[in-house]
Amino acid sequence: MKKSNSAFSSLFVFCLCFLAIPTLGESNASAGELDVLWQLGKADNDTGEFALGRNGWSRFSTDFGTDPIFIVGQSEFDRGWPYVHPGPEDIWAGSQRHAFTILFGIGRTIHEGTCRLVLDLVDTHGSKPPKLRIDVNGRSFENQMPRGGTDASVFGNPSAGREHCYSITIPADVLKQGINEIIITTVSGSWMLYDSVRFEAPQSVKLAQPEGILVRSVSLAPWLSRKDGKPCQLMRVRLTGVGKESDATIQVSGLDPMKLQVKPGTETVELALPQVKAPTPATVEIKSRGKSVFIRRIVRNPAVERQPVDWVDPMLGTSSSRWMLYPGPSMPFGMVKLSPDNQRHCWKAGYEYLIENIAGFSHIHSWTMGGLLTMPTVGELKTVPGPESDPDKGYRSRFRHDTEVASPGYYAVTLDDYGIRVELTTTTRAGFQRYTFPKTEMARILFDLLFPTEYNFSVRDAHIKKVSGTEIEGYSKQQGQSGAKWNDYTVHFVARFSKPFDSFGGWIGDKIFYATDELSGKGDIGAFVNYSTSEG
Repeated sequence: MKKSNSAFSSLFVFCLCFLAIPTLGESNASAGELDVLWQLGKADNDTGEFALGRNGWSRFSTDFGTDPIFIVGQSEFDRGWPYVHPGPEDIWAGSQRHAFTILFGIGRTIHEGTCRLVLDLVDTHGSKPPKLRIDVNGRSFENQMPRGGTDASVFGNPSAGREHCYSITIPADVLKQGINEIIITTVSGSWMLYDSVRFEAPQSVKLAQPEGILVRSVSLAPWLSRKDGKPCQLMRVRLTGVGKESDATIQVSGLDPMKLQVKPGTETVELALPQVKAPTPATVEIKSRGKSVFIRRIVRNPAVERQPVDWVDPMLGTSSSRWMLYPGPSMPFGMVKLSPDNQRHCWKAGYEYLIENIAGFSHIHSWTMGGLLTMPTVGELKTVPGPESDPDKGYRSRFRHDTEVASPGYYAVTLDDYGIRVELTTTTRAGFQRYTFPKTEMARILFDLLFPTEYNFSVRDAHIKKVSGTEIEGYSKQQGQSGAKWNDYTVHFVARFSKPFDSFGGWIGDKIFYATDELSGKGDIGAFVNYSTSEG
């Protein structure tokens, strides 16, 4: 177990067409004083003018090795913008999120009024329509698309689709002079088909030729590398050049500036920063054509050189995976396979990288078998995990991947809804979990015996009892479901805590027992221990 930096912690074992560069004055009557600034595609309920249209979906991965970046005024609709926008459910497109990017230039900005982005769709998937996240210059909007018609639309018959028109209102001050960026991402679900995409703005907003550079990301490698025999930390800067070749200067506090020429397209630049022995503040600034285009303050932390074990990435393959393929720690031939779960009961359930909330951490991830899910929470008691689409309906918590650590024998994540840091490791037959809580009078650890798995199971009989102020034990007699009804097994467990709990309780179905010494029942049954915690 890695050391905690906290003073106190609880430990227990276990994403033109017909480029209609607008005729300003060609107003959209329904939009009041808004005019069409630019438009991709013709609003004719057809997909034929786009790349791959009308039925080239199967060539998406080969024709588009990376998701498209469409530059208004420079890109061509029949090569640069696919008619189909896949989602994570589409195996033929890599079973991943897809982010389509539109770049356009603005000559002058305004600070009052609104703009509007309109997605006119020919169709969406009939049972798994996509959830979209749309980022406009960093401002995010999310919406679930409705169910569409039939697969015939994606297979070349657009008339079989069920049209949907989705628009978002954007404050005009989100626009900026120079390059503007819209990213349309399919966060979950399956495909959608484009009829047109248009951007409406007040008449005072003028379209301009986009030129310059965009800073896509700046990241520090967590490990030390070597250059000229000396240890260094690599900083990677991902840039997209738009229009003509541009000069750029990257300046990091205390270092000589790095000058480069950025050609049209996307490239990654590496800077070798000297090793630091203590946390060191620094400022990263990127300039182009005499103007600052990016500035960020960072803290550089001490790092070490990567060892062979550090090249192992347990997060690989955690999208569209299986129950018994998991990112959490386990020993070779270990009985306990302790890992986060975040999916509903479904084929390939377990941990899905694209779902950004966690239901809990269960101890058994074997084929057709699951058992004993634990979850630390604060605040109102909830005894069901709730749906992944709405984590507020249960004890789930949102999290961010940048707080997640996975390496052989160790997993950690911060539960954002609760402010709890979770750390996991295992022995051959036991799981160890360390929970670092915030200050609260209502901290608890849940033990849920019935929770979603890949094949699912029923609880035919279960018993949980308090042994002492630092120990509980129990069993759960389980029978597999969904094609594994032959699997009949019992999960026995003992949970020991590093600090005494204030009280012990549990639930059987909808009935909650706030203070008890033991519980017996079947179906939805679980227990909890309560704590009053100080920060850390």
